[in-house]
Amino acid sequence: PPSMAALRFDAFGHDASEVLNVGYAQSGYVLQTKKSTRWGGSIVETQVSCFDGTKKCATPATLSWRLPKPFGFSFVDIDKLELDRAGKCKLDASFANACGVPGLKVDVRFPVEDLSKAAIGCTYANLRPFLFRLDCPARSPGSFRGEVTCAPVRGAHLGAKFTSEGGIPDLALRLSSGRLAIILGARVSQGALGTSAFLRVSPHFRYAASLGFSATHGLSSTTLGMVYKNVYRVKVAHSTREVDIAGSVLFPVSKGISLLGGVRYGVKQGHLSWGLALKLE
Repeated sequence: PPSMAALRFDAFGHDASEVLNVGYAQSGYVLQTKKSTRWGGSIVETQVSCFDGTKKCATPATLSWRLPKPFGFSFVDIDKLELDRAGKCKLDASFANACGVPGLKVDVRFPVEDLSKAAIGCTYANLRPFLFRLDCPARSPGSFRGEVTCAPVRGAHLGAKFTSEGGIPDLALRLSSGRLAIILGARVSQGALGTSAFLRVSPHFRYAASLGFSATHGLSSTTLGMVYKNVYRVKVAHSTREVDIAGSVLFPVSKGISLLGGVRYGVKQGHLSWGLALKLE
């Protein structure tokens, strides 16, 4: 069967990660807004932390803009222009078919107040079934990080991530068929092995699990999670330090308005926390 486009290395477990890590309000009270505009399809997102989970009131906001075609230029995409709670501004931009090379995408990321910390990334995807990625600081290209992924047949992805320091690269394998996906990852240099699985039982139910192993602790972490209708979420996470139970519910208030509420309980420490997020879209 024909091969698929190769995934980024960090995207191998995206479906399991979405079940286990996304959509849980565990602390603080947040107002989130997302608005699409007619100016080049730009999107403006705002996140205001009314209370940050402590006794202090925290009102600073994080503002984020996405400009797919700034000023009508189609060759550049401002993925994120962000002003965070500390008053720092960050810019992520990408250039498709850079230098006139089809399939070559160049990313530039830097804090606006300090251009010396700029980072550059290059992705080449025009040699199927491979995908090549290289990242480095702009002022120190010798300190690079790279990855190579491949989709040799439909449903199978292989990947390796390496650094300029050499050594054994991180390795990953993703196998998927229909509603099931299994991901294996190994950090040989750190003596760590991870595996995760994702299962879509029906259009409404999604399950995921992850296991972490280390050379010193053996089975070091376990996480089980479930999502129902993208409304109800629950997960249980076990590590060497704690056993966490978390859940959240998304309440649709009206069109474009929803309320996300959740709780988290640490069994060993007996710590209970909760959070609320009001979403306006």
